[in-house]
Amino acid sequence: MRAFVFLVSLLSLIVSASSFANSQVKFEGTGNFSINGDQVSVYVPKISNQGNNRTGTLYLKLIANTQNSPTGNAVYVLAEGNLSTFKGSTEYGTLDPNQSFVNVRFTTEFRRPPAGTYYLFLHVSEYPNLNTSLDSMAATNNPFVFSSNTSGGGEGGGSGGSGNGGGSSSNFSLDCPCSYDLNNGLVTLKVSKVVNNQSNTTSGSLKLKLYATKQAYNGGSINGYVLAETNLGQLQPNTYFHSINRQASFNQPPDGEYYLTLVLTEYNGQDYIVAYQKFSGTETFDSGNSGSGSGGGNGGDNASQNIDLECPCSYQIEGSRVNIEAAKVSHLRTSGSSGTLKLKLWATNSPYSGSGSINGYVIAEKQLDPLQANQYYHSIRFSEAYNTPPEGSYSVTLTVTEVQNGQEYLMDHVTFSNPLVVSNQQLSGSDDLGLDCPCSFEILGSTIELNVDKVSNYSDDYKNREIELKLWATSTPYNGGTIRGYTIAQVNLGSLNANQYWQDITRFTDYDEPPYGNYYFTMTLHEVGTDNTIKAYSNFSDVKTLGKKPVVDTSTGNNDDSSYYEEEESAGSLHILWLILLGGFALRRRA
Repeated sequence: MRAFVFLVSLLSLIVSASSFANSQVKFEGTGNFSINGDQVSVYVPKISNQGNNRTGTLYLKLIANTQNSPTGNAVYVLAEGNLSTFKGSTEYGTLDPNQSFVNVRFTTEFRRPPAGTYYLFLHVSEYPNLNTSLDSMAATNNPFVFSSNTSGGGEGGGSGGSGNGGGSSSNFSLDCPCSYDLNNGLVTLKVSKVVNNQSNTTSGSLKLKLYATKQAYNGGSINGYVLAETNLGQLQPNTYFHSINRQASFNQPPDGEYYLTLVLTEYNGQDYIVAYQKFSGTETFDSGNSGSGSGGGNGGDNASQNIDLECPCSYQIEGSRVNIEAAKVSHLRTSGSSGTLKLKLWATNSPYSGSGSINGYVIAEKQLDPLQANQYYHSIRFSEAYNTPPEGSYSVTLTVTEVQNGQEYLMDHVTFSNPLVVSNQQLSGSDDLGLDCPCSFEILGSTIELNVDKVSNYSDDYKNREIELKLWATSTPYNGGTIRGYTIAQVNLGSLNANQYWQDITRFTDYDEPPYGNYYFTMTLHEVGTDNTIKAYSNFSDVKTLGKKPVVDTSTGNNDDSSYYEEEESAGSLHILWLILLGGFALRRRA
């Protein structure tokens, strides 16, 4: 994405109270910001032209108002910039009817207002009427307090793992999955990656700190208790720490219920927050409490009166890692200590009945320390290596076992309803374009986030190849050849020269919801202009229910639902389009 051109000023002005309801330029999603020293990074998920005419060049402003209103007579402009480097229509910075700018991010000079409490808003305006707002939205969870060392806003939306929301400056990134684990006076902190995004500046000393706060943290100064911290050291420009796994002493807070946040700080005379990730739910600390994260998911069985596994429980496979959550593991005996406990995630050829031994593949495992009588671990959340089973379709079961006298006994379990489909085939018919995973996607309302580790152009002579990425929802697992299903997301990645690659790709685009049903998912890579054939693909193992459940006409037993259906050929195959008449459904190819 190209850099913005900015005009930044701090002044008092009148923001015209133009009728937002009549404007055809609209914000969508939740905007936010992050402050790092004298720089501010602003994020807007989507700006759309819902009118019938092309817009002029669009401008963004971040303002602070002493009143809870997007308009006023005495507001501070903290940052502003035009969108002239974003191409919407044929002219940069403008939008044709029904076009959008998606995932707008910019970094520019930040002008701090006087210390105090403010309400922050984002405005979009149109050249030449820059003081007339076409639309506005809150830029954070208002109100927001500015002080001499305020740092942060946050851009929401975690990237999987234990974090469910966070923010970062433009200079640093805190990438998840992230987790914490409290055991025997120690806290284990795990983070996927910490990145210094600066091109020519070595960082100060970086630290990870786990905070407990009475209120959910949403950026700025943080007030609470530091449960644990670890020093990471300094990072050279454009380098990163990855697969971070650190233990630190646990500092017990006063008894009570807390929100937990993992923050990344940089030392610059003092520690400044440069990125953070929030954990979902709350954690209650008292003398009989130990746990990790917070859970959600399905129900389970109770197979033992001694060691109990309580749900909701869930698992999620993300590349080479498995994220597992469980509500509670309890030691129900009235005296003594349990043996060593283990949580294991199994892939079996048929659902586990609950009686006898379990036979299958252990795809992830986590060891827990022994528990004293009447104690428990709660809100358990962790990420472990994914041991991929052979290709096939499996039932998945989470078990808790106890080691006694050198023997391991299965104490309780939960079996999940959705199957795990494993396909190790990643590429199909192409040796000149590569799609490397881990890959992931996340549906965020009307927007979808796509993540890919690497896309490569292996060719020596093919230059400026325009590459497109698609995400498919299919009723059966895809194994190459013609793919039949629904394209729920697609994005043009741009042009890639010979022997070059993109890495750590993240794109936000529109989510096209399919009809109601259970779906498997495949990510495909295409070269635009070559019949759009599949050059490479990667399958996902999970199955999800998507779409709105149709309303049945009880008088006829039929429903009225028309949907788009697509087919694509793999590389070397012909591109085929079928018009299918299936029951009462009219299935048309999406444009």
